Amino acid sequence: MAWAAIRALSLTARAANIDEVYAEVARIMHTRTTAQWRTLLDAADVPNMPMNSPEDLLVNPQLRATGFVSDTVHPTEGPMHTLAHPTKWSATPPARSFSPAPRLGEHTRQLLEEAGYTPERINTLIEQGVCRADA
Repeated sequence: MAWAAIRALSLTARAANIDEVYAEVARIMHTRTTAQWRTLLDAADVPNMPMNSPEDLLVNPQLRATGFVSDTVHPTEGPMHTLAHPTKWSATPPARSFSPAPRLGEHTRQLLEEAGYTPERINTLIEQGVCRADA
């Protein structure tokens, strides 16, 4: 259905044909860039914002400046983006931890020692393949 035909419909008729309305709007939106649409909509005093992709958000200057998005290096995966907690509280701020998830076996010895195992018993468990520990 062409835009002229859609505009001629009553609100009830447009609602009944909403899939066609959305399809036509999508077709029209593809005729200009985001910047061109924003210029037109701003000139008409129509509130608007661009739709960002996840990739856009990771390099967004505002999100970088506020510290919401930052970079870290994972010990096995290399460089990666990290996100801060989305809310901030003055009395109880959330912890900001950028440490990656532990690697398999990274804390085995420490955890077993805390559970009361002796270093000799831990070595035996590792040698038997019961658990794994990184050197």
